[in-house]
Amino acid sequence: MSLENLIEIFNNRFNIDIRDNSRKLEYVISRALFYDAAYNKFKLGSLEMIGRSVNRNHSSLVHSLKNVLPHVKTHYKDYQVKYDNIILNVGEESKDPYTIIEGLRNEISELKKSIFDDDEEVNSLISSIVSLHKDKFQIFKLRADAILKMI
Repeated sequence: MSLENLIEIFNNRFNIDIRDNSRKLEYVISRALFYDAAYNKFKLGSLEMIGRSVNRNHSSLVHSLKNVLPHVKTHYKDYQVKYDNIILNVGEESKDPYTIIEGLRNEISELKKSIFDDDEEVNSLISSIVSLHKDKFQIFKLRADAILKMI
């Protein structure tokens, strides 16, 4: 399952293009349900990645998930039924561990790019931490926590 696949599924099911820049009710609700499916149900990437796939930013997703999605179940039951059918039908293929792992890898990669891309010192520190033997990691964590509390 990819973001593009999920977009096409939602577009076909709701008979709209969720990438369109429309504020009509059917678009707003369909996008909110798409965000929930992509981010919470199928873990297809970060808020930023999912937003970019439908020409939005991450704050639009946060707003929609917090303010639109809670009203769908109570006020727009026909949308909720369509959404539940999508989740049931698509859900089986998304449980593939390789798909989940690939989504997590993409999310980690995006986070690294957005946070540490230009900072060589931070990248060097991360590389050092990643190369630690797992037996030494607990000791490192204890010491790093102590140092951070002193700073």
